[in-house]
Amino acid sequence: MLKYILKRILLMIPVILGVVILVFTLMQLTPGDPAQVILGPTATSEQINELRNEMGLNDPYIVQLGRYLYQVFLKGDFGTSYISNISITTELMQRFPKTLIFAVAGMVLSLGIGIPLGVNAAVKQNSLADYGSMTLALIGTSMPGFWFALVLILLFSAKLGWLPAYGTGGLKYWILPIASTAFAGITTMARQVRSGMLEVINSDYITMAKSKGVSKKNVIYRHALPNALIPVITVAGMSFGSSLGGTLIAETIFSIPGVGVYIVNAVNNRDYPVVQGGVILLAVAFSLIMLACDLLMAAIDPRIKAQITGGKKRGKK
Repeated sequence: MLKYILKRILLMIPVILGVVILVFTLMQLTPGDPAQVILGPTATSEQINELRNEMGLNDPYIVQLGRYLYQVFLKGDFGTSYISNISITTELMQRFPKTLIFAVAGMVLSLGIGIPLGVNAAVKQNSLADYGSMTLALIGTSMPGFWFALVLILLFSAKLGWLPAYGTGGLKYWILPIASTAFAGITTMARQVRSGMLEVINSDYITMAKSKGVSKKNVIYRHALPNALIPVITVAGMSFGSSLGGTLIAETIFSIPGVGVYIVNAVNNRDYPVVQGGVILLAVAFSLIMLACDLLMAAIDPRIKAQITGGKKRGKK
């Protein structure tokens, strides 16, 4: 198992390296001059060129790329912001916990509500509960996230005055943002669990368990659900990883100072080092999440674990 973990970690290196090179290249091709942004519209061409030389922006592309890779991977430094002249690493470490809390809370809510909805819909297939759950899932999948967030603000903040519309002052400030991001996840999980349960519930071992007199509750939650959750783990991992970067819409609408807002503001200000650092951080986080999902699937599914340990034993022979 340890060999498998090390192998997966090594496979992450070229992925992250490719992300860094791709983001750096895109930032190089983006219109706009960082030196012009820093000095302002009144700067002369001589001043701009002098600053570009100081920042190394006039160096060849390969030289700038090599310098940036050395700075990121060997020194662990994302540089400083062009606009604020503050360490990007420091800013990201201050903002990332807010984005992580946002994503984790949304995922917990999605799993906590989506899984029971999907199980209930599968067990009561073609019933009113099934149709109602799948109609809700269809609405949640089709509804734009920003529109749903604005509806929540209009209803619970502007009209009823129950919850604040923006900010991070306390627990009540997080209710609307988390609800706006979790709704789509709830509906996705419900559809995935229902599909998995319908495949498993008609299996031979489920029929055998029923014939032995096992209670319906045990058949569903001890025999059917664990097997139906295997593909859900992958979907949940990808959804959780995507939500780390996808929360920028909710962070912008609800004025939450997370990584998403930091990146969006950097794009608007052409603060390229901030964009690069933020994307790299999210790429690393996504890779670690998918690694955790692979290990969790190996722990749950004996077939995957047998492939890992079996391959190890054959290698020794």
